[in-house]
Amino acid sequence: MTIAFSEAKRPFFEKAVRVTVTLRNSRDGNIGTGVVLSKSGVILTAQHVVRRSKTMQMRRCWLDKNGWTVRDTGRYTADVVYVDRRADIAIIKLRKPPPTLTVAKLGDSDELEIGSPLFRVGADDDKHRLSEGHIFHFGKVNRIPEFKISMHADFGSSGGPIFDQTGAVVGITLRGDWDKKLPYTADAIPINVVKRRILRRRLVKDLLEVLPLLQT
Repeated sequence: MTIAFSEAKRPFFEKAVRVTVTLRNSRDGNIGTGVVLSKSGVILTAQHVVRRSKTMQMRRCWLDKNGWTVRDTGRYTADVVYVDRRADIAIIKLRKPPPTLTVAKLGDSDELEIGSPLFRVGADDDKHRLSEGHIFHFGKVNRIPEFKISMHADFGSSGGPIFDQTGAVVGITLRGDWDKKLPYTADAIPINVVKRRILRRRLVKDLLEVLPLLQT
């Protein structure tokens, strides 16, 4: 069932959707989500979305003026330029980025705590592209910090941004759990882990050319 968001949240979600993109693996057709890191077309996503492929097809997202439908448009080719399989994170780069790309603001995930309200955009089915919930657990997978959120995350949500109440990206969706016997949950990697582990790599830093992203 589609979540009925308050109209007061529309400006928030309109901004969140604009920094979000949908992705399709050029090799196996696998779909996922990404978030724009720079005007030059650097995009952050989950590694398993880009698996075994050198290129991805990207579409830009926008929110309907009426209702809560997230749509995507256009078609752009991106090259896979960096992968971290252990953290399940990848960086791709658009060959011809559109000049009107909107860049995400990266927040400080070290400030998150149990109960922190969070919001998500993803390439799920039409009923669940927007979700909200709260953190209920911090842990590690493969010794990489992650947190669990009480929100819906279905097939296609991987690689999508997790936002705090200010609209800053504080995590990246890695997977969802939709066991019919249990409440929906989403697993995410904190954005500060991504900053420290991936965005400070020389190759990625050279691509970004935006050092303020790496202040935390």
